[in-house]
Formats: sequence, structure tokens, C-alpha cells
Amino acid sequence: TFSPPPAPAITAANLWKKHPRAFHSSRISLLNNLSWQKRLVVLQEGFMSWNVVLDGRRVHRGEVDFALTDCEVIEIPGSETMLLLRPKQGEFWSDTDDHRQGGTRREFTFDCANSTLSRADWLAQFRQHIAYGQARAQVAQSSGSISSSSRRRNSRNSSSSSIIGAALPLVTDLPDDIATCECPICLEPFASGDGESVDEPVARTACGHLFHVTCAKAWLETSSTCPMCRQDLV
Repeated sequence: TFSPPPAPAITAANLWKKHPRAFHSSRISLLNNLSWQKRLVVLQEGFMSWNVVLDGRRVHRGEVDFALTDCEVIEIPGSETMLLLRPKQGEFWSDTDDHRQGGTRREFTFDCANSTLSRADWLAQFRQHIAYGQARAQVAQSSGSISSSSRRRNSRNSSSSSIIGAALPLVTDLPDDIATCECPICLEPFASGDGESVDEPVARTACGHLFHVTCAKAWLETSSTCPMCRQDLV
């Protein structure tokens, strides 16, 4: 029977966390700067949580379970303090995590400037907890408590349902002028900061409007019409 290694030490320190909407070439630098928020980031037993401290109280803001998504953490070139956390190729954040990126490959960007830990320390701690989370997943699979398919269940899998397939065909090639635009539902860009790579599938409705597939699926669970022009879709 597979048993996990000892849990890594708990890490808790402040990091600057960047809002994902900030990576948009059309946004001026001032707004990008304002999108950085100080968060108390805690790594514990293969989980990452981030919190804000208000009047001495820790207020929970989100959590990632590394057992549910195999991911990687890397340095950001050109910076001595910034790092990037993202799912590995072919992986997606789990819908059961406590954050708004479920079903996507959107990156978490952190800056350890003025942190009590160096970037090298943060990279090492992240990698230890990612490895421990994956070890927990192996234990759960070997014991039959979860299957490998359920561990990687995400919005891309669910978006292949008949309602999405019929009403929202995927767009495989976004024109440059469209890639820099935002999804009308979540107001986040279709493409990442470089304006080229698309982190989440995009769908086009019969009336010609574009949305993130996960956003459109959530909309169609409560409505049968396009959120832009109200044309019937299903």
C-alpha cells in the first residue's frame, strides 16, 4: 500500500497576489499596480490558502488543493521576486477548489517583495507541498476513495455536455482584435497577457457572440438565451 511521505513544514507569510484581470494589455499600468493585494499565504499539508488580515483577524479568501491539480511553480523571467503558479500542461484547476479559476488554466501570480521568505524559499516550499498533495492523491486512489478521473474533473470535461456542444461550438482560432477583448460574462480577457495564448476554451453562439465556455455553461444552466442579445440558444 502506498503511503505518503511526512507532511512538509507549514509555511505562512505575506505575499503580494495579483488579480488575474490585471494581465490585459489594454489596461494602463496604474490599474495594474493597484491590482496587487497583500495576502497571508499558507501552505499546509498540500493545500495553499490565502487570507487577508483585518483588525488582527484572519479572513479566508481562497484555497487550492494540490491533490486535485498537478501544477508547477516557476520564476518569472526578468524579475527577482515574482513567481507563477499554474496547472501543468493538460491539467486544469479543480471546480471543487475554493477560488474562481476552477475549470481553467489561469495562472496565480505572486510577488515576494518585502516577504520574510526569499523567492527561492517560496519556490522550494511550493514544490514540497505540490508533491505532498500529489502523494495524497495517490493514497486516495490506491484506497479507492477517489478515482483518477474524478481527481481531474473540471469544467472543460463538463463543458463537453450536450447542451454546450450543441449551442456553443468552440472557437479554435481567435482573431488578434478579438483575443484582446473580454468575456462579457466574467469581464476577464480571452487571451493571457501576451495577447496570444488562450488559457480557457472560447465558444461562439449562433448569434455570433463569444464567451468563455465555462461562463456560457454556467449561464445556460439558468437561462436559455444569449446574455448579450437574448436570442434563444437552447
